[in-house]
Amino acid sequence: METNSNNGGVLPSATALSASLNQRLGISSEPTMLTPSEQELLRQSALEAAAYLAQSGKLRAWLARYAKIEAASSTARETFASPSASD
Repeated sequence: METNSNNGGVLPSATALSASLNQRLGISSEPTMLTPSEQELLRQSALEAAAYLAQSGKLRAWLARYAKIEAASSTARETFASPSASD
């Protein structure tokens, strides 16, 4: 952490700053359910994005990239979930 000579203390971390801002804005740290209208907007946005990608010919490339990321994530989850040989 860096020190701040103006107040003689340590600068707060980004996490602390985010928590402070969220508190001032009234944003809860607890997950909440989407309202039906928010769910519909999310669904509509996803459909519009998929239509744009399909129309622009980028859908196949995006899906291939997503599959690679998902495969890497799956491998990482398996690697870190399995007990090590030294345990």
